[in-house]
Amino acid sequence: MNDPIKSKYILRKITTFAYISGIPYLWYEELGWPKQLTNFHDKITNILTVLLCIFMSLEILALFTQKNMNNQQSSDALKYAISQPIFFMNFFSFVYYKEEVRILFYNLTNSMSTYHRDEEVERKLVKKIKFYVSAFISVAIAASMSAGLDGLWRVLEKDDTFTTVITAWPDVDDRSLAAGIGRIIAFIMWCIHTVRFVGGVTIVVALTVCVCHQYKYLQSYFYSLDKIFEINCSQSVKEEEYEKGLLIGVKLHNNIIRYTQDLCNVCNIAYGGQIVVNVTVLVILMVQMQNGNRQFMLVLTCAIMVSALLVLNGFYMWNLGDITVEASEVCTAMYMSGWENCTRRSSVRVRKILMVAMTQAQKEVTIKTLMILQVSYASYVSIVKFSYSVFSLIY
Repeated sequence: MNDPIKSKYILRKITTFAYISGIPYLWYEELGWPKQLTNFHDKITNILTVLLCIFMSLEILALFTQKNMNNQQSSDALKYAISQPIFFMNFFSFVYYKEEVRILFYNLTNSMSTYHRDEEVERKLVKKIKFYVSAFISVAIAASMSAGLDGLWRVLEKDDTFTTVITAWPDVDDRSLAAGIGRIIAFIMWCIHTVRFVGGVTIVVALTVCVCHQYKYLQSYFYSLDKIFEINCSQSVKEEEYEKGLLIGVKLHNNIIRYTQDLCNVCNIAYGGQIVVNVTVLVILMVQMQNGNRQFMLVLTCAIMVSALLVLNGFYMWNLGDITVEASEVCTAMYMSGWENCTRRSSVRVRKILMVAMTQAQKEVTIKTLMILQVSYASYVSIVKFSYSVFSLIY
């Protein structure tokens, strides 16, 4: 578990899982599959992409063609018609930024390790990635199962049709065999869409956590420079090595700031789309609970959906908030790097370098999405409050 390249192994497994789910292969090394298998997988992925686009179009058309929906079905139709196309944009975002994501993965796994490794930071990185990815996969599975169980419960308890995802066809009251098969196919397509969405989310979460830990690695690097002066050699050699190390650290800091901007560029659609979905779907779910009869399965399904939304939004915004916090600690690490051990001309040169570097490090590193919203811990709470405020205006 303390292998310095453990994070690289985990990240490669995540990109492979995302590739199997339908996301483009985003790792910078060869996949290692036989060419025939890769070509077959790519063809199936392209076919499913076309089918998913048709499926989502039918969901949107259902808002205009389905005339016999009850309140719960209307809420479900609106919820999926809004959220699924936005989530599916993540796929097209990764297709567009495929090379940029590969370069970002390469930089995050190689640039810092060339100069410095910290097994404790590495262990925390691996642990955090595993926790977030496994937690979200569990929530996604629970959400899919609850939707299916809710539809099955309505069939058994109320003698309704098995309607989980509403499309333009069949009609919600159509009880023919063809309509039943159509609803099962629609549910399967929804599950396929969910799997692909989960694959995309694991990539976004992994990238976000890695960028956050780059700042932790950098702090560890600057703190380690102080140990240069414990080496048994002349003062001039120590000062020379320290200056070289300090300049490398400043360069690494500039690189990490650039990686942060790259993260914002490639994942901006995912961050912004999640916020839009979080607000709209939370309002729809609250309206659904207000208008519904609050039976057990309805309450359970809504609770799981709300949990999934809050957890996913939290995974994004908490880690982006961590980036701001960890970036602010770099300035302190620079100051504690051991510059006071330098003497004479070396001391003058080092202080000038540190003054410029610390001035840069004191600038707040923030990530904005939707062009205006600064992502942080506070904005996460504000978004949840805003959703309830919109609901309060309706009722």
